Amino acid sequence: MEPGTLILFIAVLMASSAFTMIAGGHDAPNAIALPVRARALTPRTALLLAALLNVLGVVVGSLMMAHVGREFLAIVPHGPAGLMVLLAALITAFSWDALTWWRGVPTSSSHALAAGVIGGGVALLSTDVVEIAAQEITTATLFLLIALVLSPLIALSMAWLLVFPALWWTRDASPGVVNTPARMALSVTAAGNAFGHGLQFGQRMYLVLAIAVSAAGIELGSEWWITALTAAMLGGGTLLGGWRIAHTLTDRLVLLDPLRSAIASFSSALLMFVGSLVFHLPISSSHAAAAAIIGAGQNQSHHSVNWPQVARLGVYFVLTLVVCAGVGLVLTAAMTPLVPGLRAGS
Repeated sequence: MEPGTLILFIAVLMASSAFTMIAGGHDAPNAIALPVRARALTPRTALLLAALLNVLGVVVGSLMMAHVGREFLAIVPHGPAGLMVLLAALITAFSWDALTWWRGVPTSSSHALAAGVIGGGVALLSTDVVEIAAQEITTATLFLLIALVLSPLIALSMAWLLVFPALWWTRDASPGVVNTPARMALSVTAAGNAFGHGLQFGQRMYLVLAIAVSAAGIELGSEWWITALTAAMLGGGTLLGGWRIAHTLTDRLVLLDPLRSAIASFSSALLMFVGSLVFHLPISSSHAAAAAIIGAGQNQSHHSVNWPQVARLGVYFVLTLVVCAGVGLVLTAAMTPLVPGLRAGS
């Protein structure tokens, strides 16, 4: 292996670890914000539960056929050019997660990574550094846009509709009788959301590192270390929490009672499993959680949804794709002259 390729591979490994860790903390509120706000779980218990289930999701995801994320990672070419695209995308996604965490915005870590890869692919296509099919970039972009548009709409509609049978079922019960099982359900759905996040994110990062190993031409025999590294970084990052983002989900968007909190949490967890395992779409846990909270909150006697905050989230959801694709493109183009051995058709 050439020294330049080895350096790129090590850089990708380090960037992947850093991104996985920050994504764990950034996305943790999608599972724990509602249970903590409804006093179903203490913050410490919620974080430990989410970390454990994220780790379990990574392990299970690595044992399955890795479908989630395959479309956008098909853009990544072999050799130094592929490592360069991955490095640029990982740096971009890490930076976007850090910014939105600080701003308290529940954006999608996976969509940031996917957009960065697409931007890098466009850079390679426009500079003729390597042969890359425009159709692959179009397909990846289409899948990303479908997930961006459909998953929030489905999560919002599902949560809104499920409130009706839940209210009918509990119509004669007192709030105390309803809230206790609702809090119990929140504990279960919190575990489901954390496991679903680990399942999806674990598959994506497994693919990222597996492709990096292949692009670098490394023969390792077993790739168990990819699962171990991803699980450790994601679980450790989850323990960092993400209380700024949790505050946005539970206080700035809408105040939910325990029953509607359980419905919102169930809706996002269900969408994570169905979207990833059945349709193999890159469903964002952040989009699903925020949309389900909005849907459940809109279907209550006092419409307390903070629509200016909802509009703010919508802007950030779109900016995630636009900004990360643009930065990924610029970083890839900027690194191209610095990577030896790149040539058209390599």
